[in-house]
Amino acid sequence: MQRSPVPPPFHALAALALVVLLVACADATAVPRPTPWLWGDVNCDGAVTTADHDLVMRHAVGLSIVPFDTLPGDVDADGHVNTRDALIIQSFVQGLPTAPFRVGQPMPASPCAGFVPPLH
Repeated sequence: MQRSPVPPPFHALAALALVVLLVACADATAVPRPTPWLWGDVNCDGAVTTADHDLVMRHAVGLSIVPFDTLPGDVDADGHVNTRDALIIQSFVQGLPTAPFRVGQPMPASPCAGFVPPLH
């Protein structure tokens, strides 16, 4: 019987590494998700979160450091993205009533086409 030059545990580890690599590559080329784009999701990650509030607030006070499409940030539909929109987004995130506003509701079209969200 001929012995393998590499110990068997190494084969298992190499196989596991290959599977992880294949899964990571599959994620990188995945088809865009079918979930709707949401009003208030300015970083295009699929959810309205505190990160969206922070981006809108920074934009409103002139400290925007990450480019983003301001369209989904206009949650009060007044044509401007300002601190009021940031407050509405934060209220939504905290679970407070935001019924008269469109935050968290599906958008009619994707404002994020071709946009790659920044890594966290």
